Amino acid sequence: MIYFIQQDINGPIKIGYTENNPESRLKALQTGNSNTLTLLGYIDGEEQQEKMIHRFFNGYRINGEWFRPDPFVMDYIFSLIFNQKYNFTNLSAASEFDLKKYLKEIELIIIQKTLKRFNNNKSKTARFLKITRKTLLSFLSP
Repeated sequence: MIYFIQQDINGPIKIGYTENNPESRLKALQTGNSNTLTLLGYIDGEEQQEKMIHRFFNGYRINGEWFRPDPFVMDYIFSLIFNQKYNFTNLSAASEFDLKKYLKEIELIIIQKTLKRFNNNKSKTARFLKITRKTLLSFLSP
């Protein structure tokens, strides 16, 4: 799971990965922090996608996995959280879930937003995301 935890109301946001419940991670982080931490949400994902999100927000990084709550960052995070296509409120939806397809969709969102950031320059986008141009193009081809 990739989680998004914010310190106080307008404080920095931690973007992290955990194999456990994000609520447990929140409690562990709160123990060592005197400020109030809030779990903004989480998405299914692996460490690879977390690292990709970190690179995407590199210009907003404060330290480590903590990022400034810039409106661009907040909008992007909430678009990931609230625009998820899969809802596990019933078992039939969960049985149809395709994790590999979903992770590819997350990667595509990151690539599209990064392309927009670099005015559709594929070479700069690939370098920024630390992937080859060929890999980038494979995501963009039908």
